[in-house]
Amino acid sequence: MKGELGVKDLNLDATINAPGLDNALPGLGGTAKGLVKVRGTVEAPQLLADITARGLRWQELSVAQVRVEGDIKSTDQIAGKLDVRVEQILQPDVSINLVTLNAKGSEKQHELQLRIQGEPVSGQLNLAGSFDRKEERWKGTLSNTRFQTPVGPWSLTRDIALDYRNKEQKISIGPHCWLNPNAELCVPQTIDAGAEGRALVNLNRFDLAMLKPFMPETTQASGIFTGKADVAWDTHERGAAAGQYHPFGA
Repeated sequence: MKGELGVKDLNLDATINAPGLDNALPGLGGTAKGLVKVRGTVEAPQLLADITARGLRWQELSVAQVRVEGDIKSTDQIAGKLDVRVEQILQPDVSINLVTLNAKGSEKQHELQLRIQGEPVSGQLNLAGSFDRKEERWKGTLSNTRFQTPVGPWSLTRDIALDYRNKEQKISIGPHCWLNPNAELCVPQTIDAGAEGRALVNLNRFDLAMLKPFMPETTQASGIFTGKADVAWDTHERGAAAGQYHPFGA
């Protein structure tokens, strides 16, 4: 580590050089190198990071490479960008070739993109939003979202409106539907979830054959299933949870 910390100006560099993480913790292995810089002033600091880790191992989990690049500034509001790239995540029954996360913007306007390539799950999502520090409230939209899963592809048919109020410890999730070639899962009304709340969920034309990957070879399921669920909860009252489910088979 080298640099200067003045009364106002910041100029500090921290070098990361860990050529062997083996045995730092039981089951841990790999290498890590990088540089973290602190610039700007005490009132408006800037953090720049460029870190790469290779050959990471933790028990049965292995990761070929992780690259993190960031440039974060803090003035009257936090702003900047962060790029994360993870290659070759392997563990029993999981093989993820690539995960990328890209975030940029400021508190008032920011966006995030997540991409996953691999098995058994791959897909993507976009998240955009804004944060009001005074009101402690974040509003955003989840869009361009789809995933490939063992039971086929799932995709959003419309953007999801999100509204998190930290003072109330509540989040609102707008109406939306997840579409699959063999099923449709819909939330027809806004869910206002917190210590208490209520959720309505509709399951349409669910083909029981979708369960085949999770069932023994000697077991078969067939038929089309449709139903509705109405769930309410209140954690202020012990055991105060109730639900109704109305199935309609075909």
